[in-house]
Amino acid sequence: MRKAKLLFGLLGFLIPPCETSRSSAQDVSWLADVQVAIPAVQNGASKPLPTLAPIPSLSSEDDFKRFRERTLRDWQRYLGAFDLSDARTPPAMEVLETERVDEGLLRRLVRYETEPGQFVEAYILAREDLPSFSPAVVVFHSTVQHSIRQCVGLGDPNKGNAPTEDELRKAYALHLARRGFITFSPRNYLWIHNTKLDAVGEAKQFLSRNGDRKGMARMLYDSIRAVDALLSVEGVDPKRIGAVGHSLGAKEVLYLAAFDERIRASVSSEGGIGIAQSNWEADWYLGAPCKTPGFPRDHHQLVACIAPRPFLVIGGNASDGIESVPYLAAAKPAYEVFHAEKRLGLFNHGLGHAVPESSLERTIEWLETYLAE
Repeated sequence: MRKAKLLFGLLGFLIPPCETSRSSAQDVSWLADVQVAIPAVQNGASKPLPTLAPIPSLSSEDDFKRFRERTLRDWQRYLGAFDLSDARTPPAMEVLETERVDEGLLRRLVRYETEPGQFVEAYILAREDLPSFSPAVVVFHSTVQHSIRQCVGLGDPNKGNAPTEDELRKAYALHLARRGFITFSPRNYLWIHNTKLDAVGEAKQFLSRNGDRKGMARMLYDSIRAVDALLSVEGVDPKRIGAVGHSLGAKEVLYLAAFDERIRASVSSEGGIGIAQSNWEADWYLGAPCKTPGFPRDHHQLVACIAPRPFLVIGGNASDGIESVPYLAAAKPAYEVFHAEKRLGLFNHGLGHAVPESSLERTIEWLETYLAE
């Protein structure tokens, strides 16, 4: 593999951002419900909420730009770099199959290269009658054997092809495509193929090829390339790109939204925003050092880098929820620079590591509202 030439921390230059709207004529109807302050949740926490190092004082957009560049450079040094000289050039995609899902709704399975010599597959879902410049969303699957099949409403063939009601609520790509979005659902690198997960084995192979990189560097790189691929799909509006994911997929959303300003609105469901809240120490994520005392980074820094773009955390008090509030509160000053603090929120359904109907409904409304601009 060629040595890395550019840092993810320089994405602001490498991938020019779309113009960012700071206010909207319309917000989600339940906006007040997700503007949570720490005092409101202190009594409901099962343990003391974390105290996080504040982000630097920001008094202007120039301050924020410098903060974002420094922060992403620092995180990239920890993650390790990939060569992004081909960013914005879509990968060559081979169409493996095309199927009609509903009347007028097509599902295409495509294959393309990410890391040299490494190929992934993805589903593209879109209506045939969409107008030009339609909104589009990258959809990341959770940790299930059938990977991208979950995103488009297909079951695990090892358990019979019929998905459960719970799995259908996680089929974000299918729900969004039926509502006029173009969706792109890429397979995470930890899967050998679309119905076989081998996190330990695939992470070990990746790290043996890339000793200077963390597993999350590969996920971030693949996510960026997924956006490149999505933007090559006919009819996609490059100014209305979103991202959504549950659990594992929520982690990918956090990093992608922080590093790639082409993501205009995003939803991260039950990923565990704080490093202490989930298994971020796994080799396929950040590795053991992230849980050592004195580790100088945490994810409120990345949340702040998303400002002023709308970012919704959904929790059920399993990976995200009450304990996520300090992370959003710590990132809030970055949103205040743009008078966009309403664009950062937490919806806690309190039903564990699941996607209940209320979560699905709010995910769709968040993306419809903030990608309609």
